[in-house]
Amino acid sequence: MAFAGCGEMLRPDVVWFGEPLPRSALDAAVEAARGCQVFLSIGTSGLVQPAAALGFAAHNKGAVVVEIN
Repeated sequence: MAFAGCGEMLRPDVVWFGEPLPRSALDAAVEAARGCQVFLSIGTSGLVQPAAALGFAAHNKGAVVVEIN
C-alpha cells in the first residue's frame, strides 16, 4: 500500500463501479472516439455506460469498430 506524506493511504487513480466518470475525461473520450478511424474495444462486455457508448460514437462517424472480449 502507498501512503501520503500525512500517513493516510493514497487513493488509486481509477473510477470504481458506481462512481461517475470525471466529465472532462468523458468529453475527451467521446471526442477521441468521434475522430478515430479504428476503434478497439478490448476486454469489456460493452454494457457499462457511459463507456459502452464510445464504440457507437466512433461507428456513427465512420470508424471501423473491433470488439475483442
